[in-house]
Amino acid sequence: REFAGRLPATVGGAVLGLGTASEDTRRGTMAGLTILERTPEGAAVRGGVEDNFALRGSNSGVDHRTKASTMLVSHETGLVVYSSSEGVCVKDSRNGAYNVVFEAKMKHTVGLDVSPLGSFLVTYQRPNKDEPDAKNLKVFRIGSDEIGEDGEPAPCFSQPQKQASQDAWPLYQFDKDEEHLYRAVANEVHAIKTSDFAGGIAKKLRAKGLNCFAISGGSGPKIAVYCPEAKGAPGCVQIFDVKHDFSSAAKSNPTPSARRSFYRSSRAKLLWNSTGTSLLGWAFSDVDATNQNYFGEQSLHFLSSDGEREQLVELKDGPIHDVKWAPNGQHFVAVHGFMPAKATLFDKKCKPIYDFGSGPRNTVEWSPFSRFLIIGGVGNLPGEIA
Repeated sequence: REFAGRLPATVGGAVLGLGTASEDTRRGTMAGLTILERTPEGAAVRGGVEDNFALRGSNSGVDHRTKASTMLVSHETGLVVYSSSEGVCVKDSRNGAYNVVFEAKMKHTVGLDVSPLGSFLVTYQRPNKDEPDAKNLKVFRIGSDEIGEDGEPAPCFSQPQKQASQDAWPLYQFDKDEEHLYRAVANEVHAIKTSDFAGGIAKKLRAKGLNCFAISGGSGPKIAVYCPEAKGAPGCVQIFDVKHDFSSAAKSNPTPSARRSFYRSSRAKLLWNSTGTSLLGWAFSDVDATNQNYFGEQSLHFLSSDGEREQLVELKDGPIHDVKWAPNGQHFVAVHGFMPAKATLFDKKCKPIYDFGSGPRNTVEWSPFSRFLIIGGVGNLPGEIA
């Protein structure tokens, strides 16, 4: 249903997604658009209108379709990353050659992520019961020629990781300048300098009960952390300043710039807009107190990073099927409620401004330049596309 970390859903062989974009595309033209295509023959990338929708790399005479099990398209960098039974490969989709910029033989890779500037690749392999201490969560420097003892690219940072849920992925995150890598441990978020991985922890942020976190984009990046309810205390989402609230001190308890508390949540997804001014906390509970939904209860919470506004997003009764910010950070769409589900457009201050009506829908995707969006019903749902 989305590009990050796995193949997007398809309807009749067509990809429900609108590809990557160059800077020209973000300014409103279609010149640099590339399209990810998935068919029974495999997944591939096509050029846009000016390329007559030709397959990337077709001019080299090589078939660039792949039977990818996991795939990621980075809108910001134009990199296409995929894993298959043969290993992990990174290709640059911004030119007709579709050149390979990284390749490694790595089995059972199920998690992929790329840093904001495309300098680092993060991979996660399923744990091997015969090697419980193996370092299966790795960071590679794309373009590096450093080779390990096994003859494969050497990671610049790695650690053992027993599990990696889809909600918490990516487990490693970067600030927009890639100056630091961030990771969560018990009650803390650690920052490690990407120029000195061997130097260990450079600074950290303490958040008791931490479950997941998200680094914002934009100038003056923020970090949002989620702590589930425990011992009668409500769960909460808190926002801190990355530059000022991280510390090298052993104990530091900074005051969040924004906070929202709520009950009936055991996990959450944290969704920043692209400018880092607004955050959505998509909260999940495994149990529905009203007994209306077998899969539990969900709620959506809005916070402005400056703390001026925090509220529950008023939605139709029932599950929340999908939530997406527009790439320009000015609007978001939520598909919500029991079928037929309702789709609503909100502005960046959480004010509902348009109702798309109800229908058999569970997915929303924005175009890279925020002008168009697709609302559709995919998967097991006999839905529609609008």
